[in-house]
Amino acid sequence: MVISGHFTTLQPFGSAAPAVRQRIARLNRDGTLDFGFLATAGLDAAATSLALQSDGKILLGGSFGTVNGVTRRNLARLNADGSLDAAFDPAPSGPVNAIVVRPDGKIVIGGEFANIQPNGAASPTARRFVARLNPEGTLDAALNLTFDSGESAHVTALALQPGGALLVGGTFAAVNGSGRACFARITPADTLDPAFDAGVSPGGAVTRVVPLVDGAILLAGSFSRIGNQTRSGLAVVGAAGVLGAFDPAPNFAVNDVVVQPDGRIVVAGTFSTVAGGTRNGLARLRPDGTLDAGFVADANNGVRQLALQPDGSLVVVGDFTTLGGHGRNRIARVLPDGSVERALVADTSGGV
Repeated sequence: MVISGHFTTLQPFGSAAPAVRQRIARLNRDGTLDFGFLATAGLDAAATSLALQSDGKILLGGSFGTVNGVTRRNLARLNADGSLDAAFDPAPSGPVNAIVVRPDGKIVIGGEFANIQPNGAASPTARRFVARLNPEGTLDAALNLTFDSGESAHVTALALQPGGALLVGGTFAAVNGSGRACFARITPADTLDPAFDAGVSPGGAVTRVVPLVDGAILLAGSFSRIGNQTRSGLAVVGAAGVLGAFDPAPNFAVNDVVVQPDGRIVVAGTFSTVAGGTRNGLARLRPDGTLDAGFVADANNGVRQLALQPDGSLVVVGDFTTLGGHGRNRIARVLPDGSVERALVADTSGGV
């Protein structure tokens, strides 16, 4: 398990003293530090997005400037052993907030950049907020979206639908000259889908988009309306963009969401109530949006990201120091029944 954040030391389960790790580390399944992971020099700033390729290589996005002591602007790739992939250097001009890897190996990035200058190119190429890269890091020129010029506009979420459409979430107001507040679908032909407009309220943010098995799409963030209906932070829209009945109504923002194989939905954020129940930062919902009363793992501060593991456990990271009543410094693993696993105790010196 690779983690990144603002930490400079880790003290994994059973360790007598903290180990120096500069904002990135790999943990074994039991929470101990993987000393074979070669990214010991680390990053000069946290990676806020991670993606794993099928060959084991690790993509890092964020607002950093160096990786393992080598200049890498906002996007880098590590080999499976943690060493830097020296041939991969797309150099986007601003932070990278989201990364998805397509089945063909191409890489889509989203963020706050205005151009990229891949692999030592003589000059930068304009790409605002979204770009697609070939597997070696060069630009795939076929995808060239335009977004509005709003000062707060950027892209925070990307996802791929099974048919090849690209889902884009963020704080933008228009895509390719058409009004699309915070959420848009890009067709496999790399054009804006003119028939799909969920109508997210302007001024909000979509921070996560998750395709569902029935073709619907789960949206999470800090929006307040979809079309003319109230939806606070969580909503489901159908394959045609039509709003569904799902309405858990958290009282504050949702930062992340994962869907379990049984269809239940785990949400993370800064909320204290959701679906009519008290839940601090972490909750599980049934597919219809009602609260799963058997899952209780409250955090004493915000939860920022989730990762679903093959055994159904959840890795939970954020700004908390307790989770489910147990001392856990910014990272914990929660078992499928909502209990906090005792084996994973990897205290960090800063946020993950």
